[in-house]
Amino acid sequence: MGSSVPVPPLASPNPKAAGAADGGAVEPTPTDPLRRIGQAAQACHAQHAAGIKGRLTLGIARDSNGKVTRVGILRPRSSAELAKVPFETCVIDAVAKERMAPPRSEDDELELPLIFDPTP
Repeated sequence: MGSSVPVPPLASPNPKAAGAADGGAVEPTPTDPLRRIGQAAQACHAQHAAGIKGRLTLGIARDSNGKVTRVGILRPRSSAELAKVPFETCVIDAVAKERMAPPRSEDDELELPLIFDPTP
């Protein structure tokens, strides 16, 4: 009949990635850069601004390949309570390492609001 298409295995053959090395499950690395940024920002918040509720809005510029070229805090859209240099630097450094979808035009800057609410 027709040729069959090989199906990749569902489990990773890498025991470390599968969690077999230490007996525990390992979280997969998210492929969505916005999800990675959110997770990194939460880690920065826990380390540098734990317990502080607020909003941090970032302006992110990217080149034609999606590489982050500039990250800044948009002060009018951010909470003054979160204006802590170590926290902001941690978030900016995490975002600067990312690669995202390229901008639609040269002046297309991404505005990313991050909301922090430490209450359960």
